[in-house]
Amino acid sequence: MERVREIRLFIHSLPPRELSPNARVHWRVKYSVAEAWKTLVWVAIQEWMQTYGTLDPSQFPIPKARIDYIFQTATRHKRDPDNYVAMMKPALDMLVQMGILAGDDGEHLTLGDVKFVVGVEPAPATIIVLRPDEVEG
Repeated sequence: MERVREIRLFIHSLPPRELSPNARVHWRVKYSVAEAWKTLVWVAIQEWMQTYGTLDPSQFPIPKARIDYIFQTATRHKRDPDNYVAMMKPALDMLVQMGILAGDDGEHLTLGDVKFVVGVEPAPATIIVLRPDEVEG
């Protein structure tokens, strides 16, 4: 089976505002919103697997990867990339829970590009791009 070069997950929304580090919400609200966001990521993983086939167990979990985020928006509002990266933490948790990534710490994951694209359909949307790094040894 061919090695996975890229995993591109498409989520039909932006991360919820309640996940922002600046959000002033009760922890129960934040928890339930994070669980809902993780479910959307789970659906995106299932869609990817339907398109590209089941996961080859020898390739997963990915020991080291680079992750890029593309946020498609309908408006040109200013957005803070750091906040959006923080809002993606539940998505990373789901990628680890599903066995796609070995971990979401600095040893296993490198943050790549964070882009905001305006006017591209469908908007709003979040695209997660994972690229396995070559592991030496």
